[in-house]
Amino acid sequence: MNRWTTHYLSFLLMAFLLMTILPSHVTLAQADDSAALKVDADAPVVEINARTAGRNFMRLPSLNYRFDLATKCPIDLGPKAISLSVADTRKSLAEADITGNQAISVPMTIPASQIGPVAVDGFCVANAGDETLRIPAVLSVQASLLCANDEKSQMIYASTSLDVTLSCKRN
Repeated sequence: MNRWTTHYLSFLLMAFLLMTILPSHVTLAQADDSAALKVDADAPVVEINARTAGRNFMRLPSLNYRFDLATKCPIDLGPKAISLSVADTRKSLAEADITGNQAISVPMTIPASQIGPVAVDGFCVANAGDETLRIPAVLSVQASLLCANDEKSQMIYASTSLDVTLSCKRN
């Protein structure tokens, strides 16, 4: 059994357990139209030195993202917690950190050890003209918003890809 099959089976087992042990008033489905969670992030700029031709893969340094979150709970529920996850980095906000249904800005640093090498062909080599290159979907962020009151709760999920912009630093 390969690594992906193992992860998929673990996910299915966890989903089954959650469905059987959670109280009936907890909703795991996507929220209705009265609720929303939107996640935006700018692409950090990474300066790299000129490289020799033929080196297609590069390791990125730690990346600093700033996530702008827009939250909206259903009318009868209030925001209780927000969770963000990128690679193996997680950040949680408690009810005291969430200001109603207003925008929230959350900084997060992703260590270099959690970022796989990226393929970059012909960028920032001797005599190349390109000065910047945007690499889409280097990572992704998963977010969840818990909306609740004394009687019921609802989870709202969002996910988006995270880009990186490379900038060539010439001598």
